[in-house]
Amino acid sequence: MIYYKNLDKMKTLFLLLLLLICNCVNAKLYTKSEVNNFFSIDTNLIQQRFIKDYKASSSAENFIESKNRTTQNPLKLESNYLSLLEHVETQPNSEKNKSLVDQLKNYQPQAMKMHEEGNLQIPVFNVSARAQGVENYWSYLELKQKVTADLDSDYLSTLIQIKIILSEQHEAKTFALKKSIHLINKETKNQLSKHFINDLNSIAGIEKFVIDFAVIYKDKNLLDKLIHQLAGRNADYLVRQLVDNFSTDFVIDKLIEQVKSDNGTRLAMSLLKPYVNSNIKVQNLLIDSLQDNKFASVAAFSLSGLTEQSSLNNLKDRFVESQSEFEKNHILLSLKLNERGSAQAIFKQLKQEK
Repeated sequence: MIYYKNLDKMKTLFLLLLLLICNCVNAKLYTKSEVNNFFSIDTNLIQQRFIKDYKASSSAENFIESKNRTTQNPLKLESNYLSLLEHVETQPNSEKNKSLVDQLKNYQPQAMKMHEEGNLQIPVFNVSARAQGVENYWSYLELKQKVTADLDSDYLSTLIQIKIILSEQHEAKTFALKKSIHLINKETKNQLSKHFINDLNSIAGIEKFVIDFAVIYKDKNLLDKLIHQLAGRNADYLVRQLVDNFSTDFVIDKLIEQVKSDNGTRLAMSLLKPYVNSNIKVQNLLIDSLQDNKFASVAAFSLSGLTEQSSLNNLKDRFVESQSEFEKNHILLSLKLNERGSAQAIFKQLKQEK
């Protein structure tokens, strides 16, 4: 049974290889110099005429067939296709435009060049990938607009659909969901905020969407709830969004709050490192965490950013007074990681005394 499975895999690989070879038979391999020379030519007028021809054509199929048959230069043809796709991406996804994109998704490259880092031929213009990108962009726009409209009309039912979409872990769709939040009306925004705050259990499966909502609208009441509710990856995503979107004082308070919560994360503590010299609350939390099994190593890392001599002396005094070998070892780790000469001097002294 295993033998036949392996045989099937070998047949599949052989067919794929044969297909690749067949596709490359009619392709033309260009030198680096030939490619560079082509890019030095101003093709703007040619590309505009190509787009004009497409608009005047009766169908995408006829247009592609005609251009493939009459254009002798593969570089010119595929450069024009790329320019056309960039134009079409900004236009309504009409049936004609959809047909164009569908066909160019399967386009087999004719203009090839050698990869700079290996003996491998690659397309000069990746027409099929660009066509797929256009389709993805249209799907993103469509989903963004649909989710916004659905939230405004029936947010409870839409949240169920959002949960299904997020479970697919599709990057473009997730991004569309985030962007849809910006477009909802004020009434929907208030309804969603109250719903999330009053029923945190309802956010299971849509945590990322709820975090984005709270951050976009600076909903601090909802953020306070999320700080204590979320754990693991969702908590990590939350603290990253806080750091990127809020004022320093607010970020520090919320990171400390998160670390002290039942779901405190090591990432939240590591994000406190930039504030270790400017905020005494951060410094005290980190020093106290040197004897915590969960956070000691992260606290040591964050404290390795200390620059003030008085703060380094506090670490030294803490080492001398401590009765815990675990804590002492992490104080030494912090000093060892600190590249300042004064920190290294204290490290060597304490290491010898130990």
